[in-house]
Amino acid sequence: AGGPKTRIIYVSTFNIERTAGLIKYFDKRYPKDFSRGRPIFVINTGLHYNLYMKGHEKDLEVNFRILMMKCRSLGARCIFRETTPQFFDTEKGDGLFPGARRGMTCFPNSKTSFGELSQWRNDVLRKVFKEVSYMGEEKEGGFLKYMPLFSKLEGFNINHMRAKTDCTHPSCDSSNWEPFHVSLTEVLLGILKTQAKS
Repeated sequence: AGGPKTRIIYVSTFNIERTAGLIKYFDKRYPKDFSRGRPIFVINTGLHYNLYMKGHEKDLEVNFRILMMKCRSLGARCIFRETTPQFFDTEKGDGLFPGARRGMTCFPNSKTSFGELSQWRNDVLRKVFKEVSYMGEEKEGGFLKYMPLFSKLEGFNINHMRAKTDCTHPSCDSSNWEPFHVSLTEVLLGILKTQAKS
């Protein structure tokens, strides 16, 4: 309890240059300026990449690669979190935001098969993470980890800030955020076990 505290910084932004700058500052300058240990970054680009917008899939892939390479080059401690599900009641049943139009609603009931919900953003994340992970070990003290989350939230179709029209942002209810904390704790415990063996 009296040992050094590790700060966890959550990063969810559309601005990749700003994110890369934040990682560099908090990993290098922050520990010196404030006499604290190096933080752990939990990174997710959020849900602002959409398939209906041309080029977003390629942009997401490029930006994931930039951020992962920045983590590796700095020897930063980075965890890449899966993007959460969306629950828009679309014809395809994939839950994705269909673009700005009137009459948008969320699924009235939980899906009978959660596999129908689109995970395209996480497919891109897994692809890039696998490629970058094969580049060898990270610098001493740094790491690059993957945080599963999507499957823990697939049944939360009615727990949103505006239940009938906002089918993206979870409400501020502890039942919604518990899966985030559980998933992060599992990743952190895995890191501790790996460090204990080395």
